[in-house]
Amino acid sequence: RASAAAAAPTAAVGLSSTTNSWRIEESAASEAPAAEAPAEKVGWMPFAQTGAETGAGFAAQGLDTGFRFFTDPSFDFQKEGQAYQAAGAAT
Repeated sequence: RASAAAAAPTAAVGLSSTTNSWRIEESAASEAPAAEAPAEKVGWMPFAQTGAETGAGFAAQGLDTGFRFFTDPSFDFQKEGQAYQAAGAAT
């Protein structure tokens, strides 16, 4: 007759029979997949550059709108507002 301990499968985490404390079995630890490497830290500079590019685009659009407001006799604020909203949605 086989004993119950011999018939039971080895658990990944079990109670040690010698120390009565929890431990991870060595065989389960070796079978665990390797952890992914942490992502490289990029810092704040790419975000600042993207923000500056976006701000420069809106500033250029604002200067263009102001120039056309003073030089175009058929200037339409409604069309300009729609163009500004479309540019904002694209970013």
